[in-house]
Amino acid sequence: MAVQEQNAWAMLVTAMVGVGVYLTLLLINLDGSSISTVAYQPLMLWTIGGAIVIGIAASILIAIRANVAGEREKPDQRDREIERFAVSVGQAFLVIGGVAALLMALAEWEWFWIANALYFGFALSGILEGVSKVTAYRRGIPW
Repeated sequence: MAVQEQNAWAMLVTAMVGVGVYLTLLLINLDGSSISTVAYQPLMLWTIGGAIVIGIAASILIAIRANVAGEREKPDQRDREIERFAVSVGQAFLVIGGVAALLMALAEWEWFWIANALYFGFALSGILEGVSKVTAYRRGIPW
């Protein structure tokens, strides 16, 4: 498995686990009240920060393991095409999340919903980018 594919797997798993942890913590803190009254800010910030740290650590460990095993690969044309394809797929949900948050702000929704629209837009963007990369490495780019 190429180093770039290993990094794609690591980021995909990290993003999925991060979203799962955030949702779990959010539901644990629900206490029978409305979900928009939960103190989501620390949960969101710690989950995002933790995912960033774990993602960086995973990338460093993959690079170290590849270097020790002598697998240092420079990205080739295929890797660049997969990266471009996956980023374009992921950016769609980033834009959707941003537009949803903008519309919610214009409609003066509660901050909870606006923040979560942005968070899930970013999270889905990362997850779909990872899925696109892994699928492209396994099956090729669909064009």
